[in-house]
Amino acid sequence: MQTEGDSVTKEPGVHTHSGDPVTAQVQQVVSTLHSFAEDSSDSVRNCVANSVTSATCDVMQRLPSKSSLERSVRRKRQRTDNAREIPHTRNFDIPPEYQEIILHDSGVDDVDRIICMGDINIVTNLSGNIFEELVLTLPQEPEVEEVVAYFESNYIRGMQIGGRRRDPRFPIKLWNHFEDAEECAPKTTNCCEGFHNALKSVYMCAPNHVEVSEGHRSGHRCPASTRVNKLFESDRCNANRLLEDLMSLYKSILQRLMMPRTFCTWRAVADYDVNDERNHLPLEAVDFGVKFYIELGQSRLDSGIVHTVKKHGRDFLMKLLQELQQRLPSNINHLQSLDALTPETVLGVRKPRLQELSFLPKYSGDIGKLDGQWQRLATVSWPKDVINDSEKFWLTVHSHQDASGERDFKEVGQFALSMLSLPISNASVERVFSQMNLIKNKLRNRMRPRSQKPPDTLGAA
Repeated sequence: MQTEGDSVTKEPGVHTHSGDPVTAQVQQVVSTLHSFAEDSSDSVRNCVANSVTSATCDVMQRLPSKSSLERSVRRKRQRTDNAREIPHTRNFDIPPEYQEIILHDSGVDDVDRIICMGDINIVTNLSGNIFEELVLTLPQEPEVEEVVAYFESNYIRGMQIGGRRRDPRFPIKLWNHFEDAEECAPKTTNCCEGFHNALKSVYMCAPNHVEVSEGHRSGHRCPASTRVNKLFESDRCNANRLLEDLMSLYKSILQRLMMPRTFCTWRAVADYDVNDERNHLPLEAVDFGVKFYIELGQSRLDSGIVHTVKKHGRDFLMKLLQELQQRLPSNINHLQSLDALTPETVLGVRKPRLQELSFLPKYSGDIGKLDGQWQRLATVSWPKDVINDSEKFWLTVHSHQDASGERDFKEVGQFALSMLSLPISNASVERVFSQMNLIKNKLRNRMRPRSQKPPDTLGAA
């Protein structure tokens, strides 16, 4: 009811519903929360948890969100007279009641101020029976005892066998960094792990220890392995030249690590047993390159460190040699025979006979007709602009016509082109899959082949 003087301006309305007890209970919980904020020194989370302990499900549903309750506790404490301002800079004074938990304070004048807090009694008694005292505070339950036994045997004392205790798997000196903290030393190995990962990315392609060091300092990889990798990734590459480069790289590393030996063929190089220790050179005889020994002499390292560096360098070169051996092609003879299809060989005096080609059994047509066309290749005057390109040369041979308009070198041209079109690696196939993944993604997963052809052709163009 509202009144103005002696007159009534508004009469109370008629309520047709009963009161809501849940609203009163919510208000009671909020009031209890404010009381905890003023009277207790618990954390904000503990204040909220203690105030809603006895609340029912209906009350919990009507309460504000957890973040709102925590915010109200902070505001309530900031309004009280005893609340202290949260420091935002290093220049603040520590209240007297907190001095007893301050173990170290570098001071307000220190730009990198460091404050260490803890219980001085626990710190002074760390060398005593602190572990037993902590165990006594835990509940006596089988699950807890199992965890305590595991922690004690692996981190504190070790397992007890026959009345004696073995050394723990992880000694205290391994995981306790109290002295490191006092000396401002790093307490983790993150910096070392980062250095090792960066070093691995350089070692991955280096055949020479000195080139590894140069690549680490310049941020580039070894040019020898990089050049071979680029040839494998190329779509237009002479397979025989690629074989020569790969075998040359493999043989150069082989000569650094293995006993001297003369290899007559590439097949002999590929079949050499690099895992037989009788073929390995002694560590002092391994050739790491002249730059390595020059830098080694300038470094003035201890003999033990020099031995370790050489051992790791040899192990790395041996691993690289084994990886290259696994990637050597099994059909070396076929790849060498492809050199006979170059225009210089076909039109020169070193032209082999047709039966000398190792890939001749792959042909399923008329051998006699193929042999006749092979013999007549040098009798035709071919354009000079195609002599230096094998692909253009055999395309010209395949489309050559005689006086009657028939293609007189069709079989030999088609056979040569089919052999030269064999992929030397799966790089081109992987590119096709990558292009298709860009076109047919998750949003276009129901595209049909007829819908994929136009964007695929556009991407190829």
